[in-house]
Amino acid sequence: MENKILFKIAVLLSATSFLFSCGNLDNPKERNKLVFEDSINSVNDSVNAMNELLLKTGRQFYIYAIDVDMNNVDRNENDFFLYVDDTSHSAQKVGIITDSLLYKSKLLEFIDTLARKRFVSLALYLNKNYLSSCDIENGNPIYMYKSDIYMADRQTDLFRYVVFANSEQEIDLNRYKILDKHRNLYLLADKEAKIWSSE
Repeated sequence: MENKILFKIAVLLSATSFLFSCGNLDNPKERNKLVFEDSINSVNDSVNAMNELLLKTGRQFYIYAIDVDMNNVDRNENDFFLYVDDTSHSAQKVGIITDSLLYKSKLLEFIDTLARKRFVSLALYLNKNYLSSCDIENGNPIYMYKSDIYMADRQTDLFRYVVFANSEQEIDLNRYKILDKHRNLYLLADKEAKIWSSE
């Protein structure tokens, strides 16, 4: 009887250990810190410029994302596509972000004609610096940060966001917690997210 109890305890401990090790995915420390390819000043100023441009559109929802086309078997991993939300809140593929004529797409008509080249250029630059998409939340642009790192089923814990703010008072601390800050850029996670680093 005692052996059976010890065996059951050993099995439970083993299962718990297995689940814990599977749950804690490889999570590089850069996901919990603001780390960009370019200088923080340059990224800070580019986010501010993009915000000014996007807020002029008057949109109050998801704006754009840059990603590879997962449905194209012949895709080049270096070919990133720009997607924008249409009026029915459905993501539409505009084209390859590096296409020099992308700004002429009718899907970008929500942006002033003279600002479209600037929008495409800023989106490409921010994507290079790990800010791959932008939503409008309560009238403020919020960017996904390092969304290309594998997240498996722990997505809510590993989602990271970047916002441009003049102070913490502009951030909804009922929804988010602040992980890092440089100049006007704040790195956020969901308030209830479990934060860890594998390094």
